[in-house]
Parts: sequence; C-alpha cells; structure tokens
Amino acid sequence: MNYEDIFTQRGGSYHRAMQLWPEARANDFLLPLQWLVPQPGERLLDVPAGGGYLRKYLPDGCEWLGHEPCDAFEGQGQGQAHGLEQSLMPLPFADASAQCAISIAGVHHLSD
Repeated sequence: MNYEDIFTQRGGSYHRAMQLWPEARANDFLLPLQWLVPQPGERLLDVPAGGGYLRKYLPDGCEWLGHEPCDAFEGQGQGQAHGLEQSLMPLPFADASAQCAISIAGVHHLSD
C-alpha cells in the first residue's frame, strides 16, 4: 500500500482526531523544526501536508507550502494543501521554490 491508498482509507479519521486533540502531535512538529530552524522570509515545503498541521508551528514570516495528494484532507486543517488528487511524487513545485523541505510522516510510505 502506498501513501495515497493508506490516507484515502484513514485520512478522515486522522483529521478528526487532530481536530479533537490538536496538540497531541505537537512534539512531532516541534522537534524537526528545532533541527531545521526555518527563518522569517524562507519558504518551507511540507510533504505530505495532511491537514496543514505543521503550519501553526512555523515562526512568523516563514511561508508554508503544502503538498497533499490525498483528497481526504481537502479544505481541512491550516491553510491549503496543493496538488490534491495527484501523486505524492514528483512534487508539483518548480525547482528552488522553497529554501527547505520537511516530511514528518510521509516518506516512509515511499519505495524510492
């Protein structure tokens, strides 16, 4: 099963859980940002973006770009996730469109 298949089945229930307990995964989002240290004025690419949950943890002035191919998250969460109903890869952004990229819970679903 790939990412799209998994979250087509469980994306809605995952999002409902995040709405009920929005801080349940706070450390999952904060720890990688402590290592990455995004700066104001930078664009951060979030793939897969889920419901855009990472966005609220970014510092002021840091722009979030999300790519989420699973329509179970469409119009949900923080901001808009782009690329719905597309594959997770390749990314739908031009080269050098972000200064940093992060994948908190997605790349382990990819074979390559």
